[in-house]
Amino acid sequence: MTVALALEWALVFVVVFLADVCWATYVSRVKDRDKVKASNWAAILFLMTGIATISFVKDYWLLIPACAGAWLGTYVALWCEIRWASWEEFTKEFFGNKTLL
Repeated sequence: MTVALALEWALVFVVVFLADVCWATYVSRVKDRDKVKASNWAAILFLMTGIATISFVKDYWLLIPACAGAWLGTYVALWCEIRWASWEEFTKEFFGNKTLL
């Protein structure tokens, strides 16, 4: 495996991981009926899935790190939600009292 290929696999993994975290957060915001935050997360989600989709079209083998990133993204998002009971508590713990998306 070349360095460029390894970097591409890592990039796809990270992008899909982040997209999956965005999905979980987006669903939570929609459930809370928070229109602005849900819309913000939807836009971020669309960007992440667009980047991942462009990568898949070039090389179908990139579905392997994408699936791994999706699995881990969901796991981490739910772990954080259970750990901090809400994304607001999570962001307050790491970023102070600023509201983050």
